Parts: sequence; C-alpha cells; structure tokens
Amino acid sequence: MRATTFVWQAAGCPSPIETDGRPIVPRGTSGDCAHCGAQSACFLIGQAISDNFTTVRNASILWPHGVDRLCAGCTWAFKSLFLRTGLCFARLADEHGPAGIWPVPLRPLPRPANWPAARPWPFCRPDALISLLSPPPPPFVAWMPLYGIDHGGEAHIHRTFGPDGRGDVYRPANPLWKLQSKHCVPFAVVSTDRRCYQLAVDDWPITVDVELWSDMRQHCEPLLAALRAGGVGAEDARASLRTLDVPRGAPLALAASHVWRDRMKPLRPHAGARWWEIFVGLLKMPALGGT
Repeated sequence: MRATTFVWQAAGCPSPIETDGRPIVPRGTSGDCAHCGAQSACFLIGQAISDNFTTVRNASILWPHGVDRLCAGCTWAFKSLFLRTGLCFARLADEHGPAGIWPVPLRPLPRPANWPAARPWPFCRPDALISLLSPPPPPFVAWMPLYGIDHGGEAHIHRTFGPDGRGDVYRPANPLWKLQSKHCVPFAVVSTDRRCYQLAVDDWPITVDVELWSDMRQHCEPLLAALRAGGVGAEDARASLRTLDVPRGAPLALAASHVWRDRMKPLRPHAGARWWEIFVGLLKMPALGGT
C-alpha cells in the first residue's frame, strides 16, 4: 500500500477537496492510478498538482504507472494542505487503537501580542525528538514537511481542511488557501518496524534508527549543555555538531584539541549523513549560560 492510500484511510477516506474546501469533481475516465495503481482512478493529475511540480528526479517515483489519472485517495493526499503543515504520524485502526493522524509540533506556540512582557511564556519549544524515538505501533506512516513548517504551516494548521477525528472534515472559519510547502506524503512509505523506520522529510526519505538516534542523543545533549553553559550561541552550538568544528567562544575545557577530538569521536561516522542534519536540528537547545 502506498503511503498516500494509508494516510487517506487513516483520515477516514474523505472526498478530495480544494484548499478552500470546494469539492474536486472527477474529470478523468476510470482506470489505473498513476501513483498507487488503484483501478478506481478518475481524477486528472492536473487537478491535484500544478503543472510545474513534476521534475525529472521525482517523476519515476511519483508516477510509476505512467498514466494521467489519480484515485480519490492520492488526489486528496496530494491536494491537502493539512498534510504539509507539520510532523505527523498516521495509523489505521487495529487492536492497539483507532485510526487517525497525529501532528507533533516542532515550534512553540506563538506569543500573543498582548501577553505581558514581564510574564514568562510557558509554551517553549516542544521536544519532537521524543515522539520520533517513541513511534506508534506499526504499521504507520511518518512525515515531516520542513519547508511547510518553515513557512508557518504549524502556526496555521487549525486553518486547514483536515480530518476532525470523527470521520468527517474539519471546516475552519478562516481557511488557509495557500502555503509555501513541498509534497511530502507521496514520498513517504508505510513502516512496519518501530525500531527502524522511514521518515519522509519534504521529498526525501530518511531512516530513523531509534537505537542509534537514542545513543547519539546521549552524546550530543551533554555537549550542547556544556557549550551553552560556556556562552556559545544556539546557532553556533548546533552548527558545531553538524560540522564537528570547535565553535567560536567554546570554553577552553572543551576547545582543547584532544578534548574536542575525543568528544567528536562517536559522532564522526554519522556527520554528513542526510539524517544527521535533521537529527541535530531536532535536539533541544539548553538555555544560554546553563540557566
């Protein structure tokens, strides 16, 4: 089963709709779906995506069946803005629980303009890495549309036409019609092992090895804490884990060549891998100065 079909079924098999909530009327003849191969395809590809979307790199991945039609599930998955707003897990109903799609926030809730300046804002950055290291029972689909998140998708997820958890579509009062984002779910896969599974990050899949990521977290978090306690800025501290270079202003106890070399030794086999950059970006950043 393709991830698009899985996620569509997890959402309750909703009918395809435009980003403003209007139904998409089938315009194609019945046949095989270009993406998943289902024989109930009756929507045109152009009804789900723009003409300039398909590239040489992703055409063979997205349209392996070589036709111009999509089924209802794939049309909904390609068209839905809800699926492009944030990190999500999707599951079908089984003995472990009900079907559904569960968003996992990466960014803190925005502070209201009228919030008192002297009053601390309690909704700090969530720890999404905990969710990635504790995935749901398989089978499931996981995806993280970073491009959409960076363009405000998380902050406006409540304005999208998404599943309401009761088999219907949630219809927002002030819909979000456009979002700078990339299709993500069509590049995802259905994972069957929670110890090592696939996470689609925009249009690239990466492997989440839960044991390896947990071990690397044990190495990286104390190092980040030491750097931040020594006054290193957040961006410099995170960049140092990606490049393995000593950051500007690092405490002398860490900056000594033999000390830094020893601290980097467990990280060196993984630095430069596609998943490493994503992993480092998800590490929770300690407060400056250790406070």
